[in-house]
Amino acid sequence: MPTQVDWRRVLCKFLGSPSSTNDEVLIEALESYTRRLQAAEQSARAVIVEEEPEYETIYRVRCVSEKHTELFLDPPWTVNSGPFGAHLRGSNAIENLELHLERHKQLSFIVYKDYCCCEKNPSLEKNWITSAEGNLATNLLAGESVCIISEAFSCALEEIKETTTDQIPYPIFDVNSELTSPYLWWYHQRKPIIEAASDLDPELLMHLELFQKYIHSGIGKQYEEIDRLLSGGQIQPEYMKYLYVCCLTYEPK
Repeated sequence: MPTQVDWRRVLCKFLGSPSSTNDEVLIEALESYTRRLQAAEQSARAVIVEEEPEYETIYRVRCVSEKHTELFLDPPWTVNSGPFGAHLRGSNAIENLELHLERHKQLSFIVYKDYCCCEKNPSLEKNWITSAEGNLATNLLAGESVCIISEAFSCALEEIKETTTDQIPYPIFDVNSELTSPYLWWYHQRKPIIEAASDLDPELLMHLELFQKYIHSGIGKQYEEIDRLLSGGQIQPEYMKYLYVCCLTYEPK
């Protein structure tokens, strides 16, 4: 004979109510518990919503004379110091990059603007006279690159690479790898990359779209100029690299 369960007693025990509680109070307590449970589930879902990725520009300054490299959050400026009178200084220094990244977990990648000072530069003397403020930092800009920080961004690029790998060589997309501007691999494969991106997981897609936004705001106009020249069968000497697809690891000057 099947065992009969006293469900009223079980329900009272579950709700922490005395067995003498009348049915009306018991039902009200059960409804109250159900509302609290639903509110807790909604709150938990809100907490796990993925934070939108961001990128940050960091100014990486290498002094040849002092043989050290510093990181700054603000653009550097020149002071009349050092062997050639154009030493770079900056503000908001990053003393510990690992700690900085730990405090900014939403970063997908870092844009490094690389500067090199205190080495002979023929353009400095003539520009020192014509510069109203004496700031020649733009003359000391050595290059730009993107450093992959997020595992999700790395995975997004790897999936794109797998989809279009037969058409073009790609750089390394590991975390902490640096991608060199002007990102020739992206320029030559823009259409296949965007088409492949439609199949990415939404979380990965956010990181790829952020990189596309950076490209558009940074060298998008240069891409448009190259397109215009090539469509007319032309090219300028400074853009010759766009005619060749290369895969190089970026090393600051």
